[in-house]
Amino acid sequence: MEYFIAQGSENLGPFTIDQLRERGISPDTEVWTDGMEEWQPAYKVTELQTLFEGIDTSVYAAEAIAADEDSNSLGSSFLPALGHAFYTIIYLLFVLPFDLWRKAIIRLAKQKRDRSLRIMGIKTEWPLLSFIKRYIFEFLFDFVIFLSYFVGLIIAIISYTKWISDIPEYLQPNFFDYIKALLFILLPFYNLPVFISLFRDICQISLLPIRKLISWFRKPAQYYDLKVK
Repeated sequence: MEYFIAQGSENLGPFTIDQLRERGISPDTEVWTDGMEEWQPAYKVTELQTLFEGIDTSVYAAEAIAADEDSNSLGSSFLPALGHAFYTIIYLLFVLPFDLWRKAIIRLAKQKRDRSLRIMGIKTEWPLLSFIKRYIFEFLFDFVIFLSYFVGLIIAIISYTKWISDIPEYLQPNFFDYIKALLFILLPFYNLPVFISLFRDICQISLLPIRKLISWFRKPAQYYDLKVK
């Protein structure tokens, strides 16, 4: 089994147990692998306890308990909670859309390198249907996300220019009015990658019954409640 380790703000790995031994990780190094619900100190993972033979890990356990008790107090939790809430809101509004747009570009570039949109490379029983599914969900949605910022920017500029030209002469908006109008127009277009990604996920979820049906056609016997005597 291979494990990821947390080092500062980065997650490194995966590493085998022998590689972790060579790196000389400490008992309180946070680790994670498939099947674990959350990151845990290495000394708590049974498979990794052989790395710390001869080390008194109870010291780390006591420090973890003390830190947990301290973190549960209202005074020490209020500011971190407020900071986390503020960061999450900022991330959802301003960072997440750009991250989704960037991931779409990375996936498109990987498709070109891997030549994955080639029907000759599809080995399923229904190659055309698999190609159409791959074309829609792996290319078309990412392509629309990629274009959304360029098309959205053009539409936003046109809308903003029209808004300025439609201002009556007797109204004199101040600087902040122009900024608010610009943000009001730009934010929906900036968040287009979020809306498109959400729509793609909903479409993929709606295909689950069809996948189940295809699986039934392939191996119908496994869905029967057969009692073998």
